[in-house]
Amino acid sequence: DIALLIVDSKDSLMPQTIESISHIKAANIPYIVVANKSDLPDARPEKVQLDLLKHQVMVEQKGGDVPFISISAKTGHGVHELLETILIIASNANLQDR
Repeated sequence: DIALLIVDSKDSLMPQTIESISHIKAANIPYIVVANKSDLPDARPEKVQLDLLKHQVMVEQKGGDVPFISISAKTGHGVHELLETILIIASNANLQDR
């Protein structure tokens, strides 16, 4: 399994996001943080990354090992990078043949 933690780039972490982080960690599975709405002028991916640190989620951009991909579901920006990252993680975890 691979989890995608979808976060709003404007609003950052919400209570349900924090709950999802605990479930993902309890499952001990690889995951990707996906910051949606990156096309909006008030998107704040840096704030999202800093807020994640408060919950022991260290993304690659902050020296950690959790991929952080900014996307726009509306425009499609970043979706290709997200799909590539999913394939890389699946390959590294030998998930493709399960």
